[in-house]
Amino acid sequence: MGLIKGVYVLALGVFLALFVGLGIAAFYPEPAPPPFPRALEPPAAPSPKGEVRPPEVESPEYRAAQEEFQRQQAAYQMVIKSYNQKVFFIAFGLGLAAMVVGLLMKRGLEVVSSGLLLGGTLTSIYGGTRYFGDMDPWMRFGVVALGLALLLFLGFRRLTDARGADMSRS
Repeated sequence: MGLIKGVYVLALGVFLALFVGLGIAAFYPEPAPPPFPRALEPPAAPSPKGEVRPPEVESPEYRAAQEEFQRQQAAYQMVIKSYNQKVFFIAFGLGLAAMVVGLLMKRGLEVVSSGLLLGGTLTSIYGGTRYFGDMDPWMRFGVVALGLALLLFLGFRRLTDARGADMSRS
């Protein structure tokens, strides 16, 4: 494969992954985290005596603000976990679909096919990284096993097709 074709494959793969990732962000925006309470922030300016005093951590207002913020953070963690799970299924599914389409493309379109395979791989990796830390260990293993099996299958199929096409030309 020549330099221009290699650059095209790389560009197509990267732009496909960006297209999916940015499309998800545009049409399914990420939930916003709770704002940090002002009551927990240290003062921005020194006191009249020139000293910067930390907030009164023993005050009931400070403790109430801290407890409320911790409740909001816990609720946000549940929401973002669910969001990341959905993003995983969307991106991983689209990545697998791109890889399958790339594999099934007819001969003569090897550059586009390779770009789709690369883009599908990158998109699947993006989806996996969004949810990987929250996955059950067996699910993590399954996702990695599926990705490895698919890549081995695609690589084997691709290389044997390419070798067969090279042999038929001679």
